[in-house]
Amino acid sequence: MLPDINGIEISKKIREFSFCSILFLSVRDDDIDKTLGLSCGGDNYITKPFSPCETIYRIKSQIRRQQYQSVNTLDNLKQLTVGCLSLDKESGRIYKSGKEVNLTGREFFLLSYLMENADKIISKDGYMNKYGENTVLFVTIQS
Repeated sequence: MLPDINGIEISKKIREFSFCSILFLSVRDDDIDKTLGLSCGGDNYITKPFSPCETIYRIKSQIRRQQYQSVNTLDNLKQLTVGCLSLDKESGRIYKSGKEVNLTGREFFLLSYLMENADKIISKDGYMNKYGENTVLFVTIQS
């Protein structure tokens, strides 16, 4: 437990300026707490007691996805426009009809993927191959 602020608030503040990976390690194991942690910008949520080995591999997996996303982002267009939405990959900003929209890192990457594939039917598996973890996809879409 943090003394003056909770992890949800910290995650929201970090997402105001960064798309870095955020991993929650918490004693709170309710579905609501997990959903809040992931929907406010968390990339993973691990409850205590936890397996050190599993935690290490979850961190390695997240690093691998970050590196993969970085490489793919450099290879693709720097700006996408679909309908009234514009996405600037360099600044990490989204605009709807010229007005900036604030999104979490996970929402940004999901919208980016959907916009890159706007002319295609997107399968859950296609998204999973690029970004991983099934539960995160559902939490992102629900919120």
